[in-house]
Amino acid sequence: MPGTPDPTREAVARLVAADPHLPALPLALDDDLLADLLAAHGRRLLRRRAVRYKPGTSVVVTLDLDDGPAWLLGTTPDAAAKVAKTVRRAPAGSVIAADPAGMLLARPAADRDLPGARDPEGTVRRLLPGLAQRPHTVRTLVHNAQRRWVALVEAPDAAEERVLLRAHRPGPSRQHHDALLRVATTGLVPPPLAYSEQHATLAVGFVPGEPLDEALARGAAGAHELRAAGRALARVHQHHGDGLPVRTRGDHAASARQVAALLPHLADRVAAVVEAVDAGLASAEAHDAAAGHAGVLRHGDFSADQVVLRPDGTVALVDWDEACTGPAGDDLAGAAAAGLDGGAVEALHTGYAEVRPLPGGLPARTAAALLRRAPEPFRHAETAWAERVEQVLARAEEVLRHDR
Repeated sequence: MPGTPDPTREAVARLVAADPHLPALPLALDDDLLADLLAAHGRRLLRRRAVRYKPGTSVVVTLDLDDGPAWLLGTTPDAAAKVAKTVRRAPAGSVIAADPAGMLLARPAADRDLPGARDPEGTVRRLLPGLAQRPHTVRTLVHNAQRRWVALVEAPDAAEERVLLRAHRPGPSRQHHDALLRVATTGLVPPPLAYSEQHATLAVGFVPGEPLDEALARGAAGAHELRAAGRALARVHQHHGDGLPVRTRGDHAASARQVAALLPHLADRVAAVVEAVDAGLASAEAHDAAAGHAGVLRHGDFSADQVVLRPDGTVALVDWDEACTGPAGDDLAGAAAAGLDGGAVEALHTGYAEVRPLPGGLPARTAAALLRRAPEPFRHAETAWAERVEQVLARAEEVLRHDR
């Protein structure tokens, strides 16, 4: 409607105006500008999948194009030498466009931070030599530029041998490998199939089945499956998280600061939520320490899309990249914050309580989890991200109001 304010366009204009040192920022945040650039190179933009923005430093955007995944890097002119170095070292054909002022548009193979993604077939040969000798395909499932690449390797003659390749930056890759080995000692998951430290890549077995979130969305799953997921999570929490990274409660504050930077008019509301969350978490932590809910093994990114309904009717928890030591309630809170409605959360809690008592302080933990998720509409490049960020903040406020 003509004349109707567009909060997202206004927010993008404000960000661009405040950061003139990143020439590629308008391109990174505007689908129309990006589509025009891609059209000039014979390609079509399907969607911006992820945005990572450090004001005054860099912007990285993960893209889906009509002919496959790609990514865009924008730097300040002072750091443009990094772009030039990436272009020089990129495999032939992997660079789509580059600007010496500090812009690179390329394929995952040009991502120097993810050695395992630079030569997918070479990665298969190194980690899965038996599978590499047979006809197979390698399909990129996730490329979060400079952070993570996940691909599915499958052989047409042996569908049961499907394998996931997970490439990270070298430091985090070793941490993920060690964490998965630690989790495997509990018997909850199998150990990695193979690992290359040099190429920072793990090979893990693919878990067949349907993600719980998809089954819920199409009405093929309900309270029964949610209770099973709750029981599975409770069994995870029966183990100690010794040897895993310790997740502190301060990460919601970092997300809150990003929300305030993206949308300054929300700063006062954000500060009020942080204050209320911190008070609630202090009380919850005292309860956890007394009840044995602190320092347990956590999945670290638990939500319905991390639960797979196997063909045999059992459930499996997948994607243990964020496994850590921490309070049990944070996993439950994360599931609620990820979008489960009240009835679904109740069913999840019912199943959990069949195995071990529910942790306390869940409203404060849920509000904290919502704060952590509040910048995600921007990070996920949603079309109306400014409105969505405010909606997530409003959910956190509502959770805290109902807890009074």
